[in-house]
Amino acid sequence: MQIELEVPDLSGPGLQMSDLLPAWRMEPASGASRFVRNGWHLWPNPLRRFSVRQPVYLYFEIYGLTPDTQGRTRYTTEYILRPTKPRKKFLGLFGSDDRPVLRLKSTHEDTRTDLDEHAELDVSRVDPGDYVLEVRITDERSGATVSRTLALTLTE
Repeated sequence: MQIELEVPDLSGPGLQMSDLLPAWRMEPASGASRFVRNGWHLWPNPLRRFSVRQPVYLYFEIYGLTPDTQGRTRYTTEYILRPTKPRKKFLGLFGSDDRPVLRLKSTHEDTRTDLDEHAELDVSRVDPGDYVLEVRITDERSGATVSRTLALTLTE
């Protein structure tokens, strides 16, 4: 059986981002394996189902950040978790609420233009259900933004 697969070219100019890789667990790698990415051993979670009692682990790569005159890059990472279906407001009288249930934002500096990122998201205060996780990267030097989304289910 042959499957045709189109692999995106991430070698071009400008800000780019890999797909999001969800994992059950991540830890520093102690050896080579097909589950090792840039020094991190990932236990893949292809079902994208996570218990609210455990963190959601995520791995991705960023390419083409713009350095300043000293060779430093600066970028902002945002993690935004929204319910797939908007929640009903009080008694359903006032419409629905599609605000994020989790939003984390941080800014980083580095000397590299291409780098790997990993996250351990605490979802213990989020109700079980179906969600869309958006990861948004903004290059603070160029102003460019790129994002990826991942559908996931949180369970008890």
